[in-house]
Amino acid sequence: MRLNRATLLVIFFLVTAGTVEAGIFKSSSVTVQVKAKTVSCEPRIEWPAPSINQKKYISPGDDYCATLSSAQPGDEIIFAQGTYTSPCRFSPNGEPARPIYIRSAFSELSKRAKFSCSGCSGVSNFFEVGGSYLVIKDLYFVNNDADIMVRFLAAHHVILENTQMENIDGQAITANSGNTDSLIIRENKIFNINYTATYFGCHDGSCKSTNLLIEGNYLDASAINNSSITGYAMEIKLNSYGTIRDNSFFNGQGPALMVYGNNDANAPANIIEGNYLERSRNDAALNIGGGPALVRNNVIVNQSGTALFAQNYGGRGLQRKISIVSNTIVSSSGTAIMVQGWSAGAGNVVSGNAIYSATPYSPSPIGATLADNVVCGASSGCFMGSAATSPYNLSPQAGGPLASVIPATGYPQYDFFGNSRAANQPGALITDSGTSGLSLTYLQARPPRLKRCF
Repeated sequence: MRLNRATLLVIFFLVTAGTVEAGIFKSSSVTVQVKAKTVSCEPRIEWPAPSINQKKYISPGDDYCATLSSAQPGDEIIFAQGTYTSPCRFSPNGEPARPIYIRSAFSELSKRAKFSCSGCSGVSNFFEVGGSYLVIKDLYFVNNDADIMVRFLAAHHVILENTQMENIDGQAITANSGNTDSLIIRENKIFNINYTATYFGCHDGSCKSTNLLIEGNYLDASAINNSSITGYAMEIKLNSYGTIRDNSFFNGQGPALMVYGNNDANAPANIIEGNYLERSRNDAALNIGGGPALVRNNVIVNQSGTALFAQNYGGRGLQRKISIVSNTIVSSSGTAIMVQGWSAGAGNVVSGNAIYSATPYSPSPIGATLADNVVCGASSGCFMGSAATSPYNLSPQAGGPLASVIPATGYPQYDFFGNSRAANQPGALITDSGTSGLSLTYLQARPPRLKRCF
């Protein structure tokens, strides 16, 4: 995670005998105090609260677009309960120490401001958001047929959180109209949507979204049923990058999640961490269209198709610097890991994974450093519960093939739930008394991480 100036204004670190790597503190004794709450490992990014003297209240029927467009640093714009039907384009600029907050008066879903428009067919974007240092939260987009609910223009340092989008005859969130930077998309819930739900960057790489943090979202693409489109839950386009962690992605018509890689082999990697991905109807649950990419601590399930596909998309030749480590990958009657265009010397690694599949790898050999993976079958006793049918309990079975320590190096320090890996066990989950009874259920969000340790 990259800590920006706004983060540092509200975070106080007490660190002993520690080191700093890419903004993450690693130490045997770390205390992080965030707004009087003490957590370990990595704090949640929070920005300074709005000024108590700059609250602006909006009711249905008000010209809320004028209020949003004229917002000043430190403003808090509060939408009363009710329905709002007018699209709006706004680009106000907050400041790191004085962001602009835009929120519903209530976070409870039944009392939130609703943004609905049954006559918006042909309207490109319901919200067009530019500007910087904005926090948009607790909104509810429902029964809306605009093409896109929230489209980011040339925006930077914007948080969109705890917003629900459902019954949408369009897309939920896009950022493909100019470069964007440092967008935080977290804890949103998106379902019953008819087109690719979320889309960051331009397909040809001509615009890009950089330093993304996409965290704790729920995306169900089951309602996409249109043979003229691919239909993803999320795609991160060419030359865009960020951290995608602790999300739940389900049932894409195409991939549930796809990242396309970067023309620059030395660009920051897409980090795909701690996600629960299940099912694609026509592709893989996770598609890595290019590197650099680090795929770790994910649970990836596609029972009758390919679970993870490293695709040489468009023949771009970007299949390099891809590390697939410490994941639990399940495909009962399909392929766990399929690769395309891999060659020795490209820096690709597949290590420390727990694989439950009829076909672990395709092709085999796959043209990568391959080490310390454990392939499980129905009778191998790898897991505490079923890997073939939901709900899944994919924690290692005591005494089974996944319970043993393997000599891999470079494995993650923590597992899918934030448990410390005192020793390396293959797969996303380790044996731990606090989490070994937790299950993953299709179309239900992954259980929360016990600690913010990655």
